[in-house]
Amino acid sequence: MTDNSGSEDVKKTARMPAALLIIIGVCLWFPALNFGLSSDGRVEEGTNLRRWAMEPSLGAAVPTENGLGTGFSYGLGVHKRFTNKLGVEVFLGRDSLSVEEGFAGLEAGRLDYTSLLWNGYLFVPIKGRILPYAFIGVGFYFYDYKPNSDPANPDKGGVDRFALNFGLGMDYMISDRVALTAKARYNLPKTWVEDLPRPVPIGSVDPREQDIVLIYTLAFTMGLKYYF
Repeated sequence: MTDNSGSEDVKKTARMPAALLIIIGVCLWFPALNFGLSSDGRVEEGTNLRRWAMEPSLGAAVPTENGLGTGFSYGLGVHKRFTNKLGVEVFLGRDSLSVEEGFAGLEAGRLDYTSLLWNGYLFVPIKGRILPYAFIGVGFYFYDYKPNSDPANPDKGGVDRFALNFGLGMDYMISDRVALTAKARYNLPKTWVEDLPRPVPIGSVDPREQDIVLIYTLAFTMGLKYYF
């Protein structure tokens, strides 16, 4: 029998920062966003206040649900800064998780999801090279399940769905145009498992009648942001 105690400890540890992110997001985001909108919207002059930026990132994906194992996370974000406090991001990412036997009725294997997200950013301008921020947004999550024993009998897969993500991060300017980034992103996708090929059109399926599976995942990433 495989010893999963180490994996369970990692998941329990991940739930603490995940809960902290939820509390911060709920309690601080909307008041802070209101503050940002009501404050002076002029963009200050400075090396870290250019209008556009591109950010590749790489790190670890730590699921908070039992039956899923840690994996890797990578992605590419395109940012636009509107004011010294507000900005937006379009993010394309992919997280890869291991699946234990029996999770949501699946065989052991891998569950990957690709996310296409639209996020709003609230920056906290401070003096110096560091720029902290919070972000929240929504987008689509596309699932790709692959069992270790191929082919699975029967073939199964997750239903692509719309979901929320939010988190905290920090930029550290190392030059006029380049910044190192550190980010904690909490993805909150939900899905259900279906037999493939799909027996009926997805439009005729009522999600309220399905066994919803949570794929909540905390992604810790480092990146390199280029301003232009």
